[in-house]
Amino acid sequence: MIMYENQAPPIFKLLSNDLRWRLLKALSKSDLRVQELTNLLSQPQNLVSYHLQKLHDANFVIEHHSIADGREVYYGINLNQIRDLFNITQETLHHGLTVKKESDLTYPPLRILFLCTHNSARSQMAEGLLKARSHPQIEVFSAGIDPKPVNPNAIEILAEFNIDIHEQRAKSQDQFLDLSFDYVITVCDRARESCPIFPGNPVKIHWRIASSAFIPVILSIAALNSRITPSRLNTITPSGDCLTSALYFDSFSATFAVLKINL
Repeated sequence: MIMYENQAPPIFKLLSNDLRWRLLKALSKSDLRVQELTNLLSQPQNLVSYHLQKLHDANFVIEHHSIADGREVYYGINLNQIRDLFNITQETLHHGLTVKKESDLTYPPLRILFLCTHNSARSQMAEGLLKARSHPQIEVFSAGIDPKPVNPNAIEILAEFNIDIHEQRAKSQDQFLDLSFDYVITVCDRARESCPIFPGNPVKIHWRIASSAFIPVILSIAALNSRITPSRLNTITPSGDCLTSALYFDSFSATFAVLKINL
């Protein structure tokens, strides 16, 4: 482990720039394209691209081409890299530094919908994980563009976490079009690029969770698990700045420690 005794850790130097901090804040909520970041932050595209490249070079940001349209490039936050650097920084400064877990919190009721192409694995696992480990006032649903039967591997893997989703069924997004949600989270590019309009103007979030015939379901759940701030409980501000779920898995594997929902 690298310890920084006589110089500031590079994470502080990199994030001392306000625009880079704003980029990471935006990407902590959703995977976005450059033009979307430009519009969101009201900054010139060349300036956004420059600082995005700096974050990418430091492995704070990852990029991928859309599986729906290969010309589109999405950027997302690399939470594992940032978390590791913050942990090193804490240990370097003082071994007693810890992030306190929040308790005695009040939870507003929330309705969350996960969308993907077939509603057979990724969105089903996200629904099951969040239902099992979040506050009861959070209602969770999942659906697909072209629903297929639930993947038995998804059921088997969640059973390793003592989470039973064998009664969950694949559902079409069409049956939810008249319902209102606080958040609609797409977990594949196809769902994101064809996401319908839901009543109530829900916050739309995109997580690109890779999955195909060549990508085992276990890697999809590893990607879902990387989407959490592990030391905090479910909280949300009225603006939707932060919703973090206390989804702690103390066994199985350190890789599958927690599922992130950081809105």
